[in-house]
Amino acid sequence: MANVVNVEVMPHQWELLADTTTKILGLCSGYGGGKTWVAVRKAVQLMMLNPGCDGMITEPTHPLLTQVLYPELETALDEFGIRYKFNK
Repeated sequence: MANVVNVEVMPHQWELLADTTTKILGLCSGYGGGKTWVAVRKAVQLMMLNPGCDGMITEPTHPLLTQVLYPELETALDEFGIRYKFNK
C-alpha cells in the first residue's frame, strides 16, 4: 500500500510533480520558490514509480548538496516512510 502525504504545493511545483512523461524536466524560480523541496519529492516519486532503476541527484556545489539537498531528502524519505541507509 502506498503512503499518502498531504501537503500544499505551489502551482509550478504541482505541474512538475504531475508530469510523469517528460524525459527531461527543469524548474527555474527565485529564492524561496521551492526548487529543492519539489526536486527531492520528484526524485522520490520517480524512485517509487521505477523500482530497481538507478538514479542520481546532484547540486552544483558540495555545500549545497550536504547542507541543503541531503537534509531535505532525509525529510522526504521520512515523510513517505521509506527506510534508507546513507552511504558516504
